[in-house]
Amino acid sequence: NHDIITMRVLLTFVLATSASSMILHAPTPGLGARGCVHAVRMLAEQEPLTVTLTGCAGGIGVGLDTLNYVDMLKPGMPGAQGLKLGDKVTHWNGSPLIDPDGKQIKLKDVVSQPLADVHTLLIERFVQNTHGNIA
Repeated sequence: NHDIITMRVLLTFVLATSASSMILHAPTPGLGARGCVHAVRMLAEQEPLTVTLTGCAGGIGVGLDTLNYVDMLKPGMPGAQGLKLGDKVTHWNGSPLIDPDGKQIKLKDVVSQPLADVHTLLIERFVQNTHGNIA
């Protein structure tokens, strides 16, 4: 019973904090709460990266969901060259995409018009562990 309660609490945490584009693996039968502990660990193991997009004057080709995770990349556009689906964009050209109250700042509000040719992004990307699973 303790494993079931723990698993429910952890799964609720995982679902509440994960993005719609993130894939979570179901707990392995017989592991009890340990399967969900692995899922929670996945959220903490993101690698911060700086990505520079060039050739952006004609558009970027990036869509973000409400938690600033990349959920759309237009093929052939600069965004598709440096970003991956599921990357979390935390800063765009030095501007945070979350305000002090924790609310999302829309990408259109930080990207200048007309578009600059180069944009620098700070992102968080889930890394692969040595077993080929999302860490």
